[in-house]
Amino acid sequence: MCILDVLELGLLVGHLVFGGKNMLNWQLKAFKQLSLTELYAIIQLREQIFVVEQQAIYLDADGADLTALHLMLWESEQLVAYARILAPDAAGVVHFGRVCVRNEARKNSIGRQLVLKILAEIQLRYADAVVIISAQKYLQEFYQALGFTAISADYLTEDGILHVDMRLA
Repeated sequence: MCILDVLELGLLVGHLVFGGKNMLNWQLKAFKQLSLTELYAIIQLREQIFVVEQQAIYLDADGADLTALHLMLWESEQLVAYARILAPDAAGVVHFGRVCVRNEARKNSIGRQLVLKILAEIQLRYADAVVIISAQKYLQEFYQALGFTAISADYLTEDGILHVDMRLA
């Protein structure tokens, strides 16, 4: 799937229907625009996924959040999905990460919609950038289905989880 396909899917619209019942709302904010309640929800979801579920012990507050864009998907007052998008580095490479979806929403293709929304936002802001991610190894096929290819050997990160670098083709 190319980035133009993502744009044609209409993912730039702020709302979508989830399971035919509740309205979901996409929000994209810089760190300074986040309310304390939003920041707390982000921290809580990231800790639930990465620390509790995956038992990954690492410093989540790595400083990158301060300059990142924070993509959030809300259902009413509950944060359903989240990711952060980092600005292009000196080489023109954009990274995104901390991709997480609340457990009960994972069967509804929310993860796929989240990544497509990330890619659409990157295309809008950084059209000429190369997109490279550090993906958890077990998600390699998921990202390949979205147009990414592996560009590194598998490696362990500081949290002890196997990862692979991938580039958007």
